[in-house]
Amino acid sequence: MAKHTTRPLPVLGLPEPLQSPERRLDPFPWYAEMRAEGVVYDTERECYDVFGYDECRRVLADWSHFSSKRTEALLPEEMEELADNPMATDSIITMDPPRHTALRSVIDAHFTPRRLATLEEHIRELADGLLDGIAGEFEAVETLSWPLPVMVIAELLGIPVEERAQFKAWSDDLIESPPVVDENNIDGIVASRTAVLEELTDYFADVLEERRANPGEDLISVLVEADIDGDPLTEDELLAFCVLLLVAGNITTTNLITNCLWTFAEYDCWEELRCDRVPVASAVEEVLRFRPPVQSVVRVAGEGATLDGEPIPEEALVFAWLASANCDPAAFPDADRFLPTRIPNPHLAFGHGIHFCLGAPLARLETRIAIEALLDAADRIEFEIDDLEPLDSAFLHSVKRLEGTLTPAVLPA
Repeated sequence: MAKHTTRPLPVLGLPEPLQSPERRLDPFPWYAEMRAEGVVYDTERECYDVFGYDECRRVLADWSHFSSKRTEALLPEEMEELADNPMATDSIITMDPPRHTALRSVIDAHFTPRRLATLEEHIRELADGLLDGIAGEFEAVETLSWPLPVMVIAELLGIPVEERAQFKAWSDDLIESPPVVDENNIDGIVASRTAVLEELTDYFADVLEERRANPGEDLISVLVEADIDGDPLTEDELLAFCVLLLVAGNITTTNLITNCLWTFAEYDCWEELRCDRVPVASAVEEVLRFRPPVQSVVRVAGEGATLDGEPIPEEALVFAWLASANCDPAAFPDADRFLPTRIPNPHLAFGHGIHFCLGAPLARLETRIAIEALLDAADRIEFEIDDLEPLDSAFLHSVKRLEGTLTPAVLPA
C-alpha cells in the first residue's frame, strides 16, 4: 500500500472508475477487480479503500482504530463553515462511545422490530392509499418509493405529513453530489449543503420549542424529555438527532424500495413472490446484499490501525465498500447471483457493530409492506429497466425514476 502523506480531503466524489453513469448503475465488476487488490490507497481522493468482506466488517466493528469522529479529517479550509453545524458535530453517526452509546440509548427502544410491528397495519393503509387508483403507466419512485417512507417518519416525529415534498427536497439536497468533485464545483456543493442544513435546523428549532411547551407521544417529544445521567440533551444534539431521523429515515428506505422493484423486474421474480414461492422478506434481504442502497461508509484511522497487516496512518480516511463486501465470494456462495431465498444472508448493507443502522427494522418493515401492497394491487407489474439514470450521489446506489405498467387486480364480485 502506498504511504499516506497529506491531510485527507473530503471525499464527495467517486473513484474515477465509478464516475460514468453506466458504471454507477453497475459497479460490481469493478468491485470484483478491487477485491483482488486488497486494501488500496487512492492518490486522487487521498484515502484508503477496503473491498473484502472480512476487512470491511473489521473497519465497521473496530471503532477504537477506525473512528466515526471524522469531522476534522473531512473539513479542509473551504469546508470549515460546516463545522459549526450540529449535523457535522453532534450527530450519533459522527461519534464514538461513550457518548454515542448514551445518545443512541435514548431512541433505540423505539426502533425495535416488536415496537415497530404495532405500526404495520397503519403503514399498510398508507401504502394502499398511495397505490389506490393506479392503473396503466406509472412512475414508481414518485408514486410509492419516496412518499411512503417520508410519511412514516414524519408521523413518527410528529411533524406535518403534508409537508412531505419539502422534507424530500431537503433530504435529496443533502445527499446529492456529482460523481466528480474539484475546485470548479466544491464551493457550490458547500454553499448548497450549508443552506439546506440551516433551513433544516431552523425548522427543527421551532419544532423543539413547540414540543417543550406541548410535549406529545412523538419521537421529538421523547428526545426533548430525555436525559443522560440527569442532564438533558444539548440543543445541538437535539437538532442533529431531528435532522438525522428525518433524512436517514426516508432516504435509505426510498432507495431500498426502488432497488427491490428494479431487481425483481430484472430477475423476473414477481410471480414467485405473488405465489409465495419466494417470501417477500427473504427477497428484500437479498436485494440488500445484492444491490444495497448505501455503497460505502467512511471511517478515520486511529493510532495503531492496521489492515492486511499493513499500518494505516493516523487520521487517514478509510472507505469500507459495503456493496463490494456483500458480493465477496469468500463470504457468500454464488456471490454474483441474485438468490432471493438465500439463507443465511449476513450482508453488511445496514453496517455492523455499534453503528449498525438504527432504522434497519423500520426500513425492512416499510419495504416489505410496500412490495406486498404492490402485489395485492396488481394482477401484472412490469418495469422498464433499460436506460435507467443513476442517482447523483457518492455513496447511495439507486435510480432517479422507474417507469412501470400496472394492471390492477380484479376484485371478486
